[in-house]
Amino acid sequence: MEKVSIDVSQRNWHPSPLAGPIALVTTVDADGHVNVAPKSLINFITVRPLRVFLGCNREHHTARNLLGNGECVLNFPGDDLVAKVWAAAEVREPGEGEVAARGLTDIPAERVAPPRILECRYHVECRFEAVHWFQDECVFFLDVLAASVDRDAFSAKDPYAILRPVFFLEPGTYGTISSSVHLR
Repeated sequence: MEKVSIDVSQRNWHPSPLAGPIALVTTVDADGHVNVAPKSLINFITVRPLRVFLGCNREHHTARNLLGNGECVLNFPGDDLVAKVWAAAEVREPGEGEVAARGLTDIPAERVAPPRILECRYHVECRFEAVHWFQDECVFFLDVLAASVDRDAFSAKDPYAILRPVFFLEPGTYGTISSSVHLR
């Protein structure tokens, strides 16, 4: 089979071999205003303790708020929220009621100040552990403090058919998992 070389800039990968789970990340600024932003550079880095990483631009509200108060919620939407996820990429000034302005509903988190988003199906509450800088990008290492999921997905035989998580594939392109295969 013939192979074709591609540009190593992730923004130019087509097709991309690395799918990134999309989350609507909620943070709170120093004045108590909630920010919500879609992020897709997210994954586990350790199991004990349970820790994830989150990558973003150092100038984004998400980065500034994490550095300021050290907490966030990763709210994982299903594919029914794709239009709202893409619209959430629009930068808004703090204090404009970002969650409600995007047609979403905030609900209290269990362990952190930033809220969960009701319409999202899975939530991971995190506390800042460390950050690593790469020019204008940064990677946050986050300790997982709490997680919650919609009850119907929790008790389903195939929870992914209900969760239908969304993954960033390349600019303007997403994918989803609509079913799972259990090997045991």
